[in-house]
Amino acid sequence: MDKYARVHHPDIGGVSGRTKIKQKFRPTAEPVSYWYPPKWGLNDAVATSLAASQSLNDQGVTPPRSQPMDFKTYQERAAKTDRNPTTDATDQKAMMIPLLGLAGEAGELLSEYKKYLRDGDTHRLFQERFAEELGDMLWYLANVASKFRLNLAEVAEQNLAKCEGRFGEQTNGAAFDGGFPDGERLPRLFQVDINTVHDKDDKPRMMAFYKGEPFGDPLTDNAYERDGYRFHDVFHLAFAAVLGWSPITRTLLKRKRKSKSEVDEVEDGGRAKAIEEGISALIFAFGKDYAFLDGKASVSSELLQTVRSMASHLEIGMKLREMVDIEKRIADLEEKLEEAEASQPRGTSDANHHEASQARDASRESAASTRAATP
Repeated sequence: MDKYARVHHPDIGGVSGRTKIKQKFRPTAEPVSYWYPPKWGLNDAVATSLAASQSLNDQGVTPPRSQPMDFKTYQERAAKTDRNPTTDATDQKAMMIPLLGLAGEAGELLSEYKKYLRDGDTHRLFQERFAEELGDMLWYLANVASKFRLNLAEVAEQNLAKCEGRFGEQTNGAAFDGGFPDGERLPRLFQVDINTVHDKDDKPRMMAFYKGEPFGDPLTDNAYERDGYRFHDVFHLAFAAVLGWSPITRTLLKRKRKSKSEVDEVEDGGRAKAIEEGISALIFAFGKDYAFLDGKASVSSELLQTVRSMASHLEIGMKLREMVDIEKRIADLEEKLEEAEASQPRGTSDANHHEASQARDASRESAASTRAATP
């Protein structure tokens, strides 16, 4: 019995029969019999509803539930509660209100979580209030979409496609050169040895060898300070091994697809090779700024978007859009570059006095590199 009710109704005793305000209360498993003032008509309504529910239960019928809400329906219904309904981009007030509201509700959401961190389980209403703040954020999000003439359902679909493309299950595709003659296919298994030699001025040069023959030209860092860029051929070899794509590696191995002139021009030509060099330089620069991703398993979304954009018109473009573990693969590239540089001795000597660093990045068997679906 409520202590305040006891003051107004001293004639009603509690469970223990005590008349003082302080009284012990014990929970009971028995259902509560609710009673409402007759003038409200609620007593009969509750009784009818309970009787109907019991009848359905006795018949084994599950009461129908409301249909789950979808983004399209929510956006349409939320728009009807907008006090500034306009899609006129020149109406800055109407446009800014939902944007500021979204930011404000994000602060409210954080505030509720702050209270939970501070108070722990004693914050009994945390779930309820957190859900309320999420709902407010959802309203403003839908309102922003409406103001800028965006379909929230389509936005959700596009976002999900992006997330699944980056973090979802890997899908493998056919080899780019699978339908070409053997002489125009990248080798499914080959090895390149990487050596470092120093000239008379102690300037290091990277030299790569395939089957004992030079594989490309000797490379320097092409920089005022030594930064290891001379080993960037590791990127090209890894592109061939992991992606089954490398116009530069294909040219050096004399595996250009000349049987189809358009493919030879577009996919294996000068522009494609320039793009590959650009991607290599971009990844190298990014890695250099972030300690070559030491200890990191991810890269920025901006880098991924730039790489995909650069190669969007090439055959590799589609694979990059579908590849979900591209972040890990870029991190692997940086690691291979660092290993290649670290494996080279310092000091002036001839190439014969240096141990060859075996770059196994260079096209392994399809099954070993990308599970049989990627060359």
